Amino acid sequence: YGIISGAAINCGTPSIPGHVSGLSSPANLGSGNATINGFPPCTLDGIKIVDPAVIAAGMADLVKAYLAAQNLTGCTVLTGTDLGGLNLAPGCYSFSTSAGLTGNLTLTGSATDTWTFQIGSALTTAVGSTVTLAGGAIADNVYWAVGSAATLGTTSDFSGNIMSMAAITLNGGATLHGRAMAQTAAVSMIQGGSRIIKP
Repeated sequence: YGIISGAAINCGTPSIPGHVSGLSSPANLGSGNATINGFPPCTLDGIKIVDPAVIAAGMADLVKAYLAAQNLTGCTVLTGTDLGGLNLAPGCYSFSTSAGLTGNLTLTGSATDTWTFQIGSALTTAVGSTVTLAGGAIADNVYWAVGSAATLGTTSDFSGNIMSMAAITLNGGATLHGRAMAQTAAVSMIQGGSRIIKP
């Protein structure tokens, strides 16, 4: 999936429509309440999954992955630290409450290294913020386990698989290199050409 949600999937319909695409395989959409709005005019490199049993299986896998990420031990505690300006090696990082990104976060490692972020509540990125992958690191191996909602700021450029408990929102012009996966609330791509590029 490029997007899977326990609720609706919404894409704004401005003069610049949003786009969901896949690099290694198609980026499908799956909505737990069978509500997918805005495709078209927003565009999709994949299909809308409508079989409830298939979506239920995907949601069950999402819950397992989320719990596995949140239950990792020995993580470096970053509670209260802005992710902006940091250069993080592979590993597990935790926030007991919310996490924010202002500026640029760099993740440096190889194509087989992984990064897991445990976030107790919300994840919010600022306007124009970025995640840079260095040394061969790939977005497919970055996991954000978000305890409530995730919001990507206007024109931000973010990397990793977002596994949220609640909503995921991409504001205008935001790009997510990864997957948007929300357990209980909607995934919304706000007007202004936001994009999801599934690894």
